[in-house]
Amino acid sequence: MNPQYDLEVIRSAILSGEIDDAAKLIQKNMKKYERAYNITKKEIFREHMSILNDMMLVLEGKKGTDELRDKMLKMRIYGEDDYEAFVNSFIYILDYCLDRYNVRWPSFDGKRCDDL
Repeated sequence: MNPQYDLEVIRSAILSGEIDDAAKLIQKNMKKYERAYNITKKEIFREHMSILNDMMLVLEGKKGTDELRDKMLKMRIYGEDDYEAFVNSFIYILDYCLDRYNVRWPSFDGKRCDDL
């Protein structure tokens, strides 16, 4: 299991406008990491579940991306050399796509915000 890889797959789905796929991936990964945490008791799995939960709340419009950014920066669980740049890049793409596709999951309709 690689939490960083999970973020990359979720980011790709969001970037391509597949918000339903991203939400399904988040929910599936939360269950997978919950099982892994229950078996191994590794704290990284619980922390990653917490970030995935917050990401789902961002997609639903219940939390802002600034809160998610702060949490990701505080936890520092992803093995990147330039960790702050990695988190800022992820949040920028998330912000961009949420605005572009007018996302408030699950009421997302797959159209861009200015398409008629």
